[in-house]
Amino acid sequence: MPLMIRTSASAIKPIRAFLLNLTVPYWRAVVKIGLKKETATAPDLSNPGKMVENPYSVPVLTLAGTISRDAGDIVFDTVKSNIESLWNSGSIDIAATE
Repeated sequence: MPLMIRTSASAIKPIRAFLLNLTVPYWRAVVKIGLKKETATAPDLSNPGKMVENPYSVPVLTLAGTISRDAGDIVFDTVKSNIESLWNSGSIDIAATE
């Protein structure tokens, strides 16, 4: 079944690139998700003039397989109807601070 993952803003670029380069519609894709370690250099707030390395992870997505068109249509219709139902009932609440 489809899975929704909450992630940081650093994941938007690689996920968008992956989705735009898929050879099948995303609802037919079986995706493997891994993490790649990255670091960012930032000023050390406790020690002015020094820099620190801040580690973070970036998702790495690969196409592990695909499902049939018929199964994909079922997934698409099921997910779409469930999301619309949740949205219309007010069950989806996205806080601006998160």
